[in-house]
Amino acid sequence: MTAKIRARRRRIAVGVAAVLVAAGCGSRVDRDTWQGAMGPGDVEPGTTTAPPGASGSTTTTAPEDGGAGDEGPCGPGDASGATDVGVTDTEITIATIQDIGGPVPGMFQGNQDAMEAFVAWCNSLGGVNGRTLRLLEKDTGLFEPRPAIEESCREAFAIVGSGYVFDDATVEPQSECGIPEVAAFTSTPAHADAPLTVTAVPSPSDQTQAGASWYFAEHFPDAVEKAAIFYADAATTKDRAYLQMEAYEAAGFTWVHEAAIPITELNWGPHAEELRSKGVGYVTVWADFTAPVKLVRELHAQQVDVPIVEIGAQSYDPDFIEQAGEAAEGAYVLVSTWPFEEADGNPELQRYLEWLEKAKPGAKPTSLAIHGWSAGLLFATVVDSLGSDVTREGLLAGLREVHEWTGRGIHGLTDPGSNGLTECVVILQVRDGEFARVFPDEGFSCDERNVGWTRGSSR
Repeated sequence: MTAKIRARRRRIAVGVAAVLVAAGCGSRVDRDTWQGAMGPGDVEPGTTTAPPGASGSTTTTAPEDGGAGDEGPCGPGDASGATDVGVTDTEITIATIQDIGGPVPGMFQGNQDAMEAFVAWCNSLGGVNGRTLRLLEKDTGLFEPRPAIEESCREAFAIVGSGYVFDDATVEPQSECGIPEVAAFTSTPAHADAPLTVTAVPSPSDQTQAGASWYFAEHFPDAVEKAAIFYADAATTKDRAYLQMEAYEAAGFTWVHEAAIPITELNWGPHAEELRSKGVGYVTVWADFTAPVKLVRELHAQQVDVPIVEIGAQSYDPDFIEQAGEAAEGAYVLVSTWPFEEADGNPELQRYLEWLEKAKPGAKPTSLAIHGWSAGLLFATVVDSLGSDVTREGLLAGLREVHEWTGRGIHGLTDPGSNGLTECVVILQVRDGEFARVFPDEGFSCDERNVGWTRGSSR
């Protein structure tokens, strides 16, 4: 491979990784920092709370996700039989696929760690219906996902908790061998819509989280009349930014400034001045983790007052506050997983943190890895319902029937069976150097308006 090709592939990798992170795939956080910030747990996990007076809003309690008793779907049983690939009387072999090696080392290490933790926890209870889980870890090296899927086809019953950038390359081999996949997340429309893929926390290419827009429109009506958006200069990032623009317009946003920026933009001075000159009241950015840091620091340095700065879920990380310093104050972030700061009030989040430390001492929890833990729960729940007759066909059919899922309260209500984006969100804000809940007062805000759909506009 020539140096020129290697350089080009590295640029592609970094660019796509930035897109995924900006799209809310999550980021690494320091365990001690998060646990040190945990407050008293006075919220019942699974409770969903709607915006006060919001049209079409609901106040519900998330349904039980099924499983055996308080511990969930794992436990002893009398299942038996070598019923399909990777299934024996005593064991079920599953594979998990992530981008670990390659030009962006450890990009989705958190998801692999989550699967190790989940398998350790499940096996400590007796496996699923008495069959223990055996985990095969597959690394794509970023650019080589096809061998990982082909090996999984031969060796494993199913793929669970997966997440990798170039997942469109695996649709064909996956279809050919018939292996079902319970993904943590999907990166491309082809994989998201693949017939053998079900995602625990779906992120469809034609939908985006718009819950924050209604909150901002209600509390800052003047600010949303002059909104601005920046996005990394890549086709996918631009598409996602435009989808957000369309969705936010439904809440009354008017976009007065948009700009593509280099993936590694360094000079934010002119951008800050542009926001000042246009009297912008809201700004957001779709790019890598460093972009929001640089943006808020420049706004702070130039004393540009923008009432609403919305950072992406990739910045839901103590590192954002540490790197941005005083400039981080007041920034908002929307999440659909239970806040780490409130882990004391969420047994399933506590379980993930506890078993992550047991299985991978010192490993960092991530918001994206919560999706992987949920994928493990979803897989085990459906397998548990199959009894002894554990087949790939039966697993896929069972997954397609799951339309109400919260990962036992660890995230907002989703519809894995229909690949539907969650309507349930939480808005956090940096206050006094910590992320703090702003809306709703407890639980999740669940409203059909929180999901924004594309109208197919090229703007």
